[in-house]
Amino acid sequence: ASDFPFRRLVGVDFSPQLCAVARRNLEALKASRPGYPDWDIHCLDATEYVLPHEPTALYLYNPFDVQVMRAVVHNTRTSLQRAPRPVWVVYVNPKHASLWEQDGAFRRVHGDTYCAIYAGQAPGAAIK
Repeated sequence: ASDFPFRRLVGVDFSPQLCAVARRNLEALKASRPGYPDWDIHCLDATEYVLPHEPTALYLYNPFDVQVMRAVVHNTRTSLQRAPRPVWVVYVNPKHASLWEQDGAFRRVHGDTYCAIYAGQAPGAAIK
């Protein structure tokens, strides 16, 4: 993600050990690469994470079982309803793609067995 012009990178994981590794890696990257984007690591359950109210790109590498993914889809839609803005979901190894596709707030704009990309906006808004 740091190779793209994002203003901020956010990582979410429930494992304190993996969060510590991510923080160390990001500190090293920031020290070695001027202009590296700001970043935050949140050590919590993904179902409790509140998306920022700004254009957002989510990158998911098949991280959850169906119950957790269902909650993430719901939370993402709810976030869009509260703060309408573009949201992109890049879902690699999309085992639970049907949850995004059936939600109504997301439209698949690319997809194969390796990766599905969804564009989402608040329900009722035109998806571009």
